[in-house]
Amino acid sequence: MTTSEGFSKESVGERSGFAIVASEWINSPPVRFDHSNVQLNLIMVFQMLCPACVLHSIPQVKKAQQVFSRNGVQFIGLHSVFEHHNSMTSEHLRVFLHEFGVDFPVAVDARKDNARIPITMERYQFRGTPTTLIVSQSGEILEHHFGIQGDMEFAANIQKHL
Repeated sequence: MTTSEGFSKESVGERSGFAIVASEWINSPPVRFDHSNVQLNLIMVFQMLCPACVLHSIPQVKKAQQVFSRNGVQFIGLHSVFEHHNSMTSEHLRVFLHEFGVDFPVAVDARKDNARIPITMERYQFRGTPTTLIVSQSGEILEHHFGIQGDMEFAANIQKHL
């Protein structure tokens, strides 16, 4: 669905709580939080030119996906570009995701009128990337963490909500 603001509003969780406003989805059609086989949603907010995202958070989420996806955790990437907009196009993102073996759904955070900060990032006042969210089936934000987390802390934060 395209809104009067000119961006495609494909949202996760739009009817309840947290919602992603995406200009497009990569690796999947738009996903929902409330599928019957989903207990938790882990959302990794990243930029492909963010060193902490590339070197730490993306590999960490890929490892967690191998363990927790069979336990009802849905993994979602949110590419929220707030700098270097011309270098981080959807075309570049598709290549990046392929090269780094990211196969979970990735939403591209929509921008309104070429604003510097994308809509979802601004709405929830993310401080930057990487940001990790754990969101319930109903869209309630259970965990919100900015920055790098150790592997044990990261896994424990997921486990405590299962």
